[in-house]
Amino acid sequence: MIPTKQMRFLARLCAVALLCCGTLAAKSKAAEELFNALNMQVWLDSTTTQLKDLQHKAQSSSCLSEASKKVFKSEVTRAIKTIQKDGKSFLLQALDSRPYKSELLDALETPIGKRLSNALASKNMSIFSCRFYYFDRYESFWSDEFSLQDMRAFADILLSKAPVFAQEYGLFVSMLLEKLESKELDSISSELARCGIDFEEYYCH
Repeated sequence: MIPTKQMRFLARLCAVALLCCGTLAAKSKAAEELFNALNMQVWLDSTTTQLKDLQHKAQSSSCLSEASKKVFKSEVTRAIKTIQKDGKSFLLQALDSRPYKSELLDALETPIGKRLSNALASKNMSIFSCRFYYFDRYESFWSDEFSLQDMRAFADILLSKAPVFAQEYGLFVSMLLEKLESKELDSISSELARCGIDFEEYYCH
């Protein structure tokens, strides 16, 4: 069983199974607008970089066994290739399949929504970046760009205009995790934890 912190990281980063699912349909203009407003390309770009860095860290570890290094390298390489190939299409498809696209766009068109989009762009972050996902822990990182008070105000708008998204955002990790089980990574999870390959902390810094 992968420790909870590592499960959360893998759910956000190793989007392999979902990204490999079939031919992806054409996406609506609303999905494209949401993809841009939520700065989701940054999620893809930073994910690839972070996975490469984490892979290097694992390969350089004197603690991990050679067998585990091989498994980890293979799994992370597969994740990187899949994200690079199908990541944007998957995210657009995921957005396009949701019934609240127009409502979410309306929320992002409010003054506080535009402030959020500008803050994401300024800080080169996505709405799914760790420092946004755990906003209360990293409030100082956002400084004057977007405050905790701003976050609460935007949350109120979401609950009013797109309550389903507000609920699904919190469940996003769990929803992915159900689809992203990896027997290979699961088999070495204890060794990864023992050797300090800490997914969550590495992802957030």
